[in-house]
Amino acid sequence: MWGFVAGILSTIQGIFNGNLGTLLHETTEFQNSAALTASIASSFIAFLFGTLLLLIVVSVNRELTPGKFVSGVRSGTAWAASSMGAFFVLCMTILNPTIGPGLTVSLSIIGLMISSIIIEHNGLFQVPKNKTTRLKIISVAIFTIGIIIIKVVG
Repeated sequence: MWGFVAGILSTIQGIFNGNLGTLLHETTEFQNSAALTASIASSFIAFLFGTLLLLIVVSVNRELTPGKFVSGVRSGTAWAASSMGAFFVLCMTILNPTIGPGLTVSLSIIGLMISSIIIEHNGLFQVPKNKTTRLKIISVAIFTIGIIIIKVVG
């Protein structure tokens, strides 16, 4: 259920970020700049508000102690995860207005499925190994063909 909700929120966030990027690109401030600059600004605004909201939630729950905060900031894993998350949001912000939310999310899902199969098969990042079966490969292929039929042909 949480995965389903995350997928819905990811799609909606991508649309809103794309719209915000377009709006910023059309304003006087960003008029002469590239669309990429507006997309970066849009992503920054989204992360700024997200960070502020998280600070409020953490403050209310009193879950973040100074020791935990320092450990998190020093962690290479935290920096890697946040950098990948920021790059993901930036990519979604750039792609949504260009190719549309449906194709953007569909390509994202294909990337998620293929990378998760590779990670599980090789046991990367301390994930338990899980053999890649023919059924998994066929399933991803059918999903990809379905997207091509729906988004490109149809």
